Amino acid sequence: MGSARFFLALMVVIFHAGFGGYGGVYALYGFYLISGYVIYKSINQNYINKENWVFKFYLKRFLRLLPPFIIASMIMYFALLSICNFSLFDQCQSLPDNLTKYITSKSFNLNDFFQGIFPDTVIKKNPPQVVSFFGFISPFWSVSLEIFFYLLIPIIFLFNNKKIIITVLFINLFIYLFYSFWLVEKNDIGRWMDIVYRNFLPTLLFFNLGAVIYETKKVKLNYLISDFLLKFYRLFFLIGLIGVMLLSLNFHYSNYFVLQHNFYLFFVVFLTIAVIYIDKYNNYSSNKLDFILGELSYPIYLNHMVVITVWGVYEEFLSTKFNQLVILKIPIIVFFTILLSIIFYYIIDRNILKIRRLI
Repeated sequence: MGSARFFLALMVVIFHAGFGGYGGVYALYGFYLISGYVIYKSINQNYINKENWVFKFYLKRFLRLLPPFIIASMIMYFALLSICNFSLFDQCQSLPDNLTKYITSKSFNLNDFFQGIFPDTVIKKNPPQVVSFFGFISPFWSVSLEIFFYLLIPIIFLFNNKKIIITVLFINLFIYLFYSFWLVEKNDIGRWMDIVYRNFLPTLLFFNLGAVIYETKKVKLNYLISDFLLKFYRLFFLIGLIGVMLLSLNFHYSNYFVLQHNFYLFFVVFLTIAVIYIDKYNNYSSNKLDFILGELSYPIYLNHMVVITVWGVYEEFLSTKFNQLVILKIPIIVFFTILLSIIFYYIIDRNILKIRRLI
């Protein structure tokens, strides 16, 4: 399912590059689903019933997420520091001009440093919301939702009972539906984005759904999963994602676009579940290319805003000199994001993975 993660990451890049629609929103829920499945599978196969498994799990998760996150933040910091000398972004207003002096000063606060223009942690009571933001790269708030889930999942294994897991899933479904349709008007997508999309409580449904998929037994679907589908299912997944991105461009003109929004979201979830299911029961996860594409998904997510920010600075200049480049804006951003992510993976990520394997 590495290629699925790769395509979902590209949806986020294309969305932030200005394609329109809500492709990036749907992609994150696909990521949450895969994360829930992979982490639950990993604990079952590599951690549970071993000595100090909870400590080792947290340590490996820390090494997987935080070092690349900090390094990507530093790349973004130095890119912004250079750009802010001749261009003005919102982040420039809170950007320390001397990192060493700032960190060594008495007023230094790690939360302030990473908050950028957003609050570092938002916990609101009405309705209940738990959201974190990590500043220089604004989409990093979604990484914090994954961290919340990783902090909770060992607790799930204290009650490693299928009935309890399924019961929790139905509670999560009720919470999601309550937030999406009771607290949001049928045409208020802005409020949906504020209290559902960035909120850990309704998002937990998709993490736990991935965990439940791991517990499911093989279902006889021979009449649906043909040899042709097994051969080209990744292509069908990509076509489905592209279709959803295109269809979501103009659906908000409807009076019921929150309902339509959820339909497209759950369609992407369905496609992702199909990929997980096929990989689970047909041993396709050992494909080397699929593995590399999956490993590139996190660097792509970490680094794409650097490319988009740099493009934003030079876009006006390019539009006057090379009109054709502006027309190719999204492909250019995708190309340089993938290129930067490949470099990042081989210099940073792969070496961190080697350290994790030693633990």
